[in-house]
Amino acid sequence: MSALSGFRILELSNGVGGEYCGKLLADLGAEIIKIERPGSGSATRSLSPFAPGVDGVEASGLFAYLNTGKQSVTLDLSGAAGRAALAQLLTRVDAVIDDHAPGWLADIGLDPAQLSQCHPALVLCALTAYGQSAPPERRHAEDLNVMHSSGWAFHTPSASPPSSPPLKGPGRFLASYESALDAALCVVAALYEREASGQGRF
Repeated sequence: MSALSGFRILELSNGVGGEYCGKLLADLGAEIIKIERPGSGSATRSLSPFAPGVDGVEASGLFAYLNTGKQSVTLDLSGAAGRAALAQLLTRVDAVIDDHAPGWLADIGLDPAQLSQCHPALVLCALTAYGQSAPPERRHAEDLNVMHSSGWAFHTPSASPPSSPPLKGPGRFLASYESALDAALCVVAALYEREASGQGRF
């Protein structure tokens, strides 16, 4: 028996951070239902490395690694039918993982500020670079922005001449992987706390 056996988690993520968080929770035994856009699917499907001789949305090795052990469901959350299906899913899951820009959750009817009123037992985890109240210029930050604004790139420079400012930190998605690990730990803690209190958490 695994630590999260019996827990069902809905993953709305579209990037490395949220998908790696979901992978870690799947590795602990949780059932992960991943929502993907019709047609192109998750944005990580377009990221290399690509399997030789494989075309289309199944070619990304990164996507395969991040999403092993999950169930993928295609759902158009921009329309009424997709939102209705999402509302039904929310009644059957223990937690939700998301890594879209601030404001996206509210746009699809899952406003973090109203979470306890609509879904009192739900655990909602939102991975964002600067929080839900980030100013507009920081809402779509990538790993590179986080590495520099935190000072991480200066502390651990990679492939930069000593006389120049570092251009990037080590690793391709290091900030995303680190945030995913922290998020997964928080989700596990919140789920176990909910077993005692009956209350979800954002």
